[in-house]
Amino acid sequence: MRIARYLAAAGLGSRRACEELVRAGAVTVNGERLDSPARNVVPGQDRVCVRGRPVVPEKPVHLALNKPPGYTCSRSDSHAGRLVHELIPAHLGRLFTVGRLDRDSEGLILLTNDGDFAQAVAHPSGEIEKVYHVDCRGEFTAADRARLLAGVRDEGEFLRPREVRLLDQRGDRCRLEFRLGEGRKREVRRLCRAAGLRVERLVRRAIGPLALGSLAAGAWRELAPAEVAALRAAARNNF
Repeated sequence: MRIARYLAAAGLGSRRACEELVRAGAVTVNGERLDSPARNVVPGQDRVCVRGRPVVPEKPVHLALNKPPGYTCSRSDSHAGRLVHELIPAHLGRLFTVGRLDRDSEGLILLTNDGDFAQAVAHPSGEIEKVYHVDCRGEFTAADRARLLAGVRDEGEFLRPREVRLLDQRGDRCRLEFRLGEGRKREVRRLCRAAGLRVERLVRRAIGPLALGSLAAGAWRELAPAEVAALRAAARNNF
């Protein structure tokens, strides 16, 4: 297999990131330093090292986690009180998050050591749809919906959801469903702010064909092979 694919399978990032490792001179094969990713290796036969340390492909791990509020999507952060990786058993190895949520948000995130999978699902060009349910303080009108669907400019960025639906309105509180394609940092919260709403709870309910379902807060499960394939297919269909 190509060296970048080999490194991605070893949990070192996406193929593109692994190609940059090669170009930076950090990778050797059988003692030979590579300067181009145009190189094939044979797993179990060739000795591959990154910065002098041997690397071998790991067994692919694909997890779904229901992130509780208050947890940060990072392996290490001196300013974070709690990290999502604390919810995952250490024996599963080094995993990274796909589909990050800010600390106060909750719901579905993915964790994996599969760099190719992470790149396909997370890259903006894949435009995998993500579904959010948001409880807000404030009244949401038909005019607000039309404005958001037309798009708003915030902090120099143009934000436009694929769909916004009013699920419930009771007095000065409402529940909305947002469907986003590309997804920008804290986009749902920024859209709500543009509509004069204050977010009280934000839950991601789905990433592409994968739904949160009944997974309890703080719980995780392994994805079935069919679910992994469906997520990959959803990304390919949008390229």
